[in-house]
Amino acid sequence: MNKILISVVAIVGLVACNNANSNQDLSAQVVNLQKWVDSVKSANQTYDSMTLVALEAQFNSASSPLESNTELKENDKALVETSKKSWEEFRNDYNAKMNAAKMMATPEITGFNDEAKVKMAKTIFGEVAMMNSMDFSWVNASNILSVYNGFYEKFKANQTMYNSDELSYVKALYEALDVRKNEVEKEKSFKGSDNIKIAQTKTKFSVLFGTTKTGEKTEEKQ
Repeated sequence: MNKILISVVAIVGLVACNNANSNQDLSAQVVNLQKWVDSVKSANQTYDSMTLVALEAQFNSASSPLESNTELKENDKALVETSKKSWEEFRNDYNAKMNAAKMMATPEITGFNDEAKVKMAKTIFGEVAMMNSMDFSWVNASNILSVYNGFYEKFKANQTMYNSDELSYVKALYEALDVRKNEVEKEKSFKGSDNIKIAQTKTKFSVLFGTTKTGEKTEEKQ
């Protein structure tokens, strides 16, 4: 297990303690959030999308209740906002370095053309208006929660049926959906409560995907 995941395990306990103890001083929770972000930023990084998913879920779980708490003092609100900006800077830097690492890697030949990818995507998302295999313009604030939940349930039901190429494509779809989520969050109708539920679903998917083994389907593509 790499150092960043070890750090996450420790941080989960810290954040869970914050959420579980309703009598804990709010200012202490704000400080814990700052420490959480600082700990993640100083950890030895392994640039992987699943690690980022787990980290983002923890951040949302800790920060969302504070942002919506009407009893939070003004100076604590400012500190939460500072932690939020610090997290966003970390996430943007992480994404940039992760994408750079992908560009340097030798691409695998999956054997999929775009038509086949769209067909597979529609088996996951249903008959949606996908113009190409990575088009998520049809995802918006009103349907994004159901899209994430449906994605997870479909993958859970069929995880052993995918070969290695298909699993790689599932992961690519998932990452593209996350990119779309960052855009949808800017819509006024996007609900903070949906964001928390999405974070929970993302965590479940991350764990499930990490333990999934390729099924018995043939992996040979001619």
